[in-house]
Amino acid sequence: MEYLTNITSESALKTDYKKLARDNHPDNGGNTSRMQEINREYEYWRKILNNKSLPLSEVKRGDIVFVNGVESEVILVFMKTFKAKSKETGREAFFDKKSGVCLNNKRFKASF
Repeated sequence: MEYLTNITSESALKTDYKKLARDNHPDNGGNTSRMQEINREYEYWRKILNNKSLPLSEVKRGDIVFVNGVESEVILVFMKTFKAKSKETGREAFFDKKSGVCLNNKRFKASF
């Protein structure tokens, strides 16, 4: 994610998107490819924010999950587990797809 970062709510997403769209829209002299990338990121975040109830069993490589509220990227997916890397600290951990609980430290839990 290059343009829309640190999104924690739908209202923050809309505010950031509108500002970027105003500054980068081709009708206002902006770059078409940049605006397309901003639109892809917007749709990605919109999907994430609206589908928080998805089960972790549906997780795919590249998805964003939240581990105790910290944004993390899914880097590996197996049958019953997945590995996520924190965007804040760079730490990696394995999580159970069924419960979302970290296999190494039970106090960490992943969620959409």
